[in-house]
Amino acid sequence: MSSFPIGSVIIIDNFRGKDGTTKKRWFVYLGFYKTLEGHIICTTTSRVGYYTDGKRKNIPHTIFEPRCFQVRSVLDVMGVYYPNEEEFKSYNPRKVCELSEEELKMALEVLLISDYVEEIIKDYLRELLKNFD
Repeated sequence: MSSFPIGSVIIIDNFRGKDGTTKKRWFVYLGFYKTLEGHIICTTTSRVGYYTDGKRKNIPHTIFEPRCFQVRSVLDVMGVYYPNEEEFKSYNPRKVCELSEEELKMALEVLLISDYVEEIIKDYLRELLKNFD
């Protein structure tokens, strides 16, 4: 299993998204969930305007300043993936940095109120969030 700490920002150079395009993607790593036998990773996007003023402005979001990212980025709650161990390793993910505790907590809170995250995953995320209380 991955040795990435929860809250790691990782890069996958050739990730195939839900729309079928393959490109370099930045993710927040949220751990390995045994029930699904998969890693939980959530994409980020530099298209901050989509969430602040654009077509996704009513979708819950959190913005990351460019400490771990090259530019201001948004956690894309519509881009949550659950690759199994073999698939995850095949991506050759690279860790860039780790979110601060505050950033990770904000990310978890946004994912918990999102309609795009499955309830079984929300249960896992609630358990992670308990570490901050």
